[in-house]
Amino acid sequence: MSQSLFIKYLFLSLTIILFMIGILYASDESIFHISAPELKYMMSQKKVVVINSMSEIEFDRQHIPNSINIPLINMSSSKKLPQDINIPLAFYCMGKR
Repeated sequence: MSQSLFIKYLFLSLTIILFMIGILYASDESIFHISAPELKYMMSQKKVVVINSMSEIEFDRQHIPNSINIPLINMSSSKKLPQDINIPLAFYCMGKR
């Protein structure tokens, strides 16, 4: 395996590990499930930013209108996330596969 490919895999692995650690240590108070009608209402009031974490191909095939596509592997380096940390984020994916 080339050194460049090894570094890419190492970076990807570390990104996924850091994302999983964030999930494990997030408090239950900051993560909650909402229904589709609740999300639609919040989006209409501009009270939430919907992040679609599917791949670009999946996003092109089906996505929530006005959602932002940031594939999971790009989450830590994306410039698409809002700068205001007080804006609630709703993450959407295809779920368990």
